[in-house]
Amino acid sequence: MRINKIIKSFTPLEKATDFSLVKKNSFSNGVNLQLSTIKKDAGVIFPLTQTAKKRNSLTGFTLVEILIAVSILTALILAAFQLMDVGRSSWFTNNISVELRQDIIKAFASMEKELKETRPSLVSLGAGDTSTILTFKIPQDIDGNGTILNSSGIIEWSDNILYARNSSGQIIRTTPTATTILANNVTALQFTRPVSPLNLLQIDMTVQKTSASGQQLQDTGQIIIKMRN
Repeated sequence: MRINKIIKSFTPLEKATDFSLVKKNSFSNGVNLQLSTIKKDAGVIFPLTQTAKKRNSLTGFTLVEILIAVSILTALILAAFQLMDVGRSSWFTNNISVELRQDIIKAFASMEKELKETRPSLVSLGAGDTSTILTFKIPQDIDGNGTILNSSGIIEWSDNILYARNSSGQIIRTTPTATTILANNVTALQFTRPVSPLNLLQIDMTVQKTSASGQQLQDTGQIIIKMRN
């Protein structure tokens, strides 16, 4: 009867464990010897030492285990953020590099289209000279007859067109009636006329831009244009 009283005071896990221990020891040492190991305190019956240890091992993690898990999780989160930051910086860098290259291509395409139509004698730059600005003329229908030739069959030429870099880092195309921006982010622009052949014109350009992280990206370009005779 006393054994039944002890089992009813335990949890289901304690019942199974304590009963097996009581049954085992009762065969070898007698029921009274096993019961003498159970302590009472104000009517509360405590589980056996083996049961308490087994129950404690199933209740949760220790403080050391929790700290280790938190440390690993923190390291993984930091590594993920670093990878994201590297990827974001790489994307911005590539994006700016593409933008700078497009500025060069856009400017060269516009200038080449017009300078191929001019004559060496109509360019402000002499053979062997170098300058940061350039003026020239291109064929234009002045008399409104639908062609660039006048009634005498002579080519009609426009007013002077100016290529230059302004203080805002832009390449501008200026005529007596309008100003057009050909490129941005330009830090250097140079026009060169080689000594020979006389119908060649070289243009060198440097573009630069600062990324969000403070990194300065730079690109350079060069084009050689053959003017009409």
